Amino acid sequence: MSKKRTWIQKASYGMCLGTLLFSPAESWLEDQHPIEAVTQAEVELSFQERFPDPHLAHAVYLELYPEKTLFPERVNLEAPVSAEQLATITTLADTAERPIADLTGIQQLSHLKTLHAEGNEGGRIQQLAPLASMKNLEHLTLRNEFIQDLTPLAKLTQLQSLDLSMNRITSVQALQGLTQLQTLRLTGNQVTDFRPLEALPAVQAKDTAHFEALAQTIQAEETKTTGETSQLNVYTPEGEKIPATVASSQGEVQAEDGVKWLQTGEQQIQYQDTEGQIVAFLQQEVVGEKMQTVPVKRMTAEGTAVIQILNAKGDIVNQSSYVMMPGSTDSPKFVNSNALKAAIELANQQQPNTQKQRGTVRLPKGDWYIKNNIKLMEGVTLEGQGTTTLYRVLDDFAKTSIAAVDNVQYYDAMIDMANETVVRNLTLDGLQILGDVASSLQNGITAKGNYGEGPNPQAPTAKDYLQNLTIEDVTVQNMAGSGITIDLAKNVTIRGTTAVTAPNHAMKVENVNNDGIIGYSVENMRVENTLTRTIGHMDSAGKPAQR
Repeated sequence: MSKKRTWIQKASYGMCLGTLLFSPAESWLEDQHPIEAVTQAEVELSFQERFPDPHLAHAVYLELYPEKTLFPERVNLEAPVSAEQLATITTLADTAERPIADLTGIQQLSHLKTLHAEGNEGGRIQQLAPLASMKNLEHLTLRNEFIQDLTPLAKLTQLQSLDLSMNRITSVQALQGLTQLQTLRLTGNQVTDFRPLEALPAVQAKDTAHFEALAQTIQAEETKTTGETSQLNVYTPEGEKIPATVASSQGEVQAEDGVKWLQTGEQQIQYQDTEGQIVAFLQQEVVGEKMQTVPVKRMTAEGTAVIQILNAKGDIVNQSSYVMMPGSTDSPKFVNSNALKAAIELANQQQPNTQKQRGTVRLPKGDWYIKNNIKLMEGVTLEGQGTTTLYRVLDDFAKTSIAAVDNVQYYDAMIDMANETVVRNLTLDGLQILGDVASSLQNGITAKGNYGEGPNPQAPTAKDYLQNLTIEDVTVQNMAGSGITIDLAKNVTIRGTTAVTAPNHAMKVENVNNDGIIGYSVENMRVENTLTRTIGHMDSAGKPAQR
């Protein structure tokens, strides 16, 4: 994490187009054809009149006047803009600071070929109706929005790539006729029937680089009782029914592909196709009395390994529901990230002990790639077994800062800690090569308290500090950014359980291009038996280079 201001620069500059009106205007308009008169009136419409969403208006403005990117105070959404000007725009994207929430008016960009929008708490798109007539669109990305109905996309037959990840989509029937589609991403929705997509080139390619639909998560509406059965029908584009996978200790997979529940609590059935392009989950609440576990054949995919969840007493409460999948493609990355998220949530639900520890997520031995940031929840311990390595490459980190407080930018990390959390016996590897350009985007472990926001932030109070954090026997290596960053926290311990010697360094930070271990506003932080080396850019003699 680097505390630097972020500047957006563009090399291209637009030309401001003025409109010349003759005087007297009334006399001139009287001599024109009615259509020409309407056109002249339209010229007087401003950006904010044409685009009700100010973030959309702002994005359009900057496409026409890119030089204003460096001078945001000069952006004038009350300025007039003509239809001719709007017709010159072929590419449009929003930003994390100004996410588009309403597409009304976007159909005026009649020659738009590429649209990229990614929602966040500042705004999310729900309706696609304004896109229905935009038949020049070739590349459409609408990630992390609130989209449900895809009907307006049905006639956009020129689309070549479509990314609708992290929405609320339940049906893909409207995409059936998009015969030019080479890439389709539907991860993070609620689709169970992919048969309408069979003929699409993206699906015919048979690989995750062209088609992926991971983490289709369906929450069962009806609560089940132990002994009852849950079932979800998930179909591949070819019409094959995907079999169920469930932990043998939680339930029995029946011949008709349902699951008979043996234990109570929040349970989960997983469905995954053989190519690893489709992964779906049915989340089921189960009540009643615990039933005797009947030994059944394990139905996990080849090469996967299970995550154990322990309560605060150290008892295993779940040892098969969540699995880690080997491989470095997007499919196992998403599976592993989703499994970790669900396991952490279950560990957080356990009853706390007197030290406020709730549960432990114990990862299997091996090398595992992840796609997303791991957000620990209060009282949760994340630990490995034997040699457990988590990999997350630079391209999978957020491309912009995830928060900004008092002109300080905060960036993505492999693990975010919370109150009363522990990380131990793990290797976190960013796979960056020594000497690569430093980047604030890729960091190992971050623990950040709650700074006040707004024009008049208040000084942090005791509750704003993160409390009681432990990082033990962890290796953080090969990061473009920093290794471990602690910001606004109390009672932090970073330690190795054995002394640092030439052949032994259980706790270390190595080969990171920014800071190794750094703290801001930290009270009572101890660093013991910890090795740090090759921190920042080094010269040929192994000494820090000037930057």
